[in-house]
Amino acid sequence: MTSKPSTTPLDRRSFLRIAGLSLGAGALYRVAPALAQGREGEGLSSRLAQANGEAPSPFLFAQLSDTHVGFQGPPDPLGTQAFEKAAALIDGLPVRPEMILFTGDLTHDSDDKDERVRRFRRFKEIAGRIRVPVKHLIPGEHDAA
Repeated sequence: MTSKPSTTPLDRRSFLRIAGLSLGAGALYRVAPALAQGREGEGLSSRLAQANGEAPSPFLFAQLSDTHVGFQGPPDPLGTQAFEKAAALIDGLPVRPEMILFTGDLTHDSDDKDERVRRFRRFKEIAGRIRVPVKHLIPGEHDAA
């Protein structure tokens, strides 16, 4: 059963509340929002463009940590489902982030080599649902094997 993503605007605080309940950490950041506001922002952007040859613009990015694909049980009874929900939430945003940064513990460790491979494939499949132009992955100690 699949659910339709919400089209309700989601601010950073709401995203943190939802992601924080289901993942180790999640955040949605807007960088340099003042550059998009009024004449002052336009003026600053123009001055920076003259000085550097390129005008900066605001951008949005998401950061998820400790997705632990493959883990189930206390303290996270949702396990992999939490990451799936976060992926659907991000993909359903009215304005999608330009980048997503995954910081550590993408999967949960396992002594079974085949299980580790399955968990990484599952991580890749879930992360692949998030339609953003750029994805960066930083492995953690659970990913070391």
